Amino acid sequence: MESVSAWLAPDLPRELLRHHLLCHITDNLDIRSCRLVCKAWSAVLWLHVHVPEPNKFPNLDFSQLPSVLAKATSLSSHPLSLSVVLGALVGNTTIRKLDLEGCFSSSENPKWKDHIRDLAHLTQIERLSLRNGSIRDSEAKEIERILSNLPKLTAFNVSVHLIGRTGMVPISFALASTCSSLTKLNLCGNQIQSGGVIELARGIFRNTTLKSLDISNNFVSAHGFAALGFVLLKNTTLTELNVASNDSEDSRAMSQFLRATNHHITKLNLSNCHLRDDCLPALQDLLLPSSRATSLTHLELSALEFSEQRSYDSLFGEILRSNTTLRHLALQPCPQNALHALSLAVSGNTTLTSLVASVWPSGQASSVDFRHLFLSCTSLRKLDISRNTVSSESIQGLGALLRLSTCLQELRACDMKELFSIEPSPLICVDEFAAGVRDTKSLKKLCIDFSYLSSDKMSFLMGCLQGNMTLTSLELETKSPASPQAIGILESLQDHPSLVHLSLKHGNISADLVRKIIRAASSMPPRMQRVDLGSIKAYPEQLELFARIPGWNSPEDLPIEFEFTALPKWM
Repeated sequence: MESVSAWLAPDLPRELLRHHLLCHITDNLDIRSCRLVCKAWSAVLWLHVHVPEPNKFPNLDFSQLPSVLAKATSLSSHPLSLSVVLGALVGNTTIRKLDLEGCFSSSENPKWKDHIRDLAHLTQIERLSLRNGSIRDSEAKEIERILSNLPKLTAFNVSVHLIGRTGMVPISFALASTCSSLTKLNLCGNQIQSGGVIELARGIFRNTTLKSLDISNNFVSAHGFAALGFVLLKNTTLTELNVASNDSEDSRAMSQFLRATNHHITKLNLSNCHLRDDCLPALQDLLLPSSRATSLTHLELSALEFSEQRSYDSLFGEILRSNTTLRHLALQPCPQNALHALSLAVSGNTTLTSLVASVWPSGQASSVDFRHLFLSCTSLRKLDISRNTVSSESIQGLGALLRLSTCLQELRACDMKELFSIEPSPLICVDEFAAGVRDTKSLKKLCIDFSYLSSDKMSFLMGCLQGNMTLTSLELETKSPASPQAIGILESLQDHPSLVHLSLKHGNISADLVRKIIRAASSMPPRMQRVDLGSIKAYPEQLELFARIPGWNSPEDLPIEFEFTALPKWM
């Protein structure tokens, strides 16, 4: 079970508990304890219910489920409980979000075909996810019926199925004629190929509501990109497009597609599309201010297959440097030989505010020197360098960036073992980085991984965090079970002058540390708005203490989520 609730140690003074204490409860608890949630809040604004596998709860009375769902707004189900869930939804007017991931899979639910047509009767649904299943072209007619009969449906996820090319025909018909409310459609991983995209393009051509489309990982080749490019010249409502992991193998078709996107697309994902040197002129038309591209703000690129260094230099050093619309750029991975040109682009671009950069070492190199890139990021507001293998010089450069930048507000450096384990002089590197955290003038949010910190390195970092005057949000992650380090972190930040959100994500925590961590978290100052302690195993008697917490006046920020294993008395 995974619930969201709050709890505290029984011997703590109530005046110390004015902040929000958020915990994820993952043990099998008696759900009747959740009645205390409603006693603490005047109203439940958001309630999510998950219906579990019935075989694990043979005595579960499903006849009570309709009355529970009458107070819920969001619902998910185990595949084997689907028939009960759909029966309980008859006449329901409150459920707006329905997540049925895996419920229409032959391996998980052999009777799924008997239930798919029942979805068309749930007219109150606004967001529907059928991700990961076995829907084929023969059942695509039911998808058309869903799109046509749900008048409030705005977001539909039917990714990772087997719809194929012919299955797109009825879906395209619905988009062109009867689908009047849908704004977001996810068709990722459906093997629709170019023939399916051609059919889809016919529907998009006449559609006037769709704003976001995901057709990534669908084996789309040249003809599909050509059809999509043509329809983008006519359609004026589609603004977000994800075509990642599709290789046209034809630079001419890809170039035509790229030129067609420069009218009104604001977010474009081209990751793993294997763009080649011949596509560079089209990228220039897409990104340079002299072109018609006046709206592209988010761009994701990866797996570039430029054969010449000058192509990288031109794309990053000239084209991106001169772009005036892009706000967010993601390069995962960015070729190592493009780092210098990327540094020039970031330093010269006046509008780019967010950068995600992941670089794999090449050849015999064991790490990548980001130093020049970091020192060029002084105008960025958000920088994500997670999942990188960095050099010691890079860490020193990162510390310098934190000290020098007056704009950088968010830094994410997670899943980077080398950040705190660089040899031969790790303490010097940590000291440089920690000093940057201490002396930063602008950083508001920091996310780092402390999985590999020894006690001496930890003291460096925590000392500088205590001296920081700007952070409002701190996320600390570790892949290992929580230890006394977690308590030390909480205790050391009690007097931080500006911190209002603290997140501590860790592995399983031992029971003997639960009370100590809660005590330390509950001692945070009143200005602290939220303390997120990640996944913690708890017990019913601890949940019962929830009613003693005063001042909970934002229930929409802390939703209730529970597994339907018994009827809560408060319902």
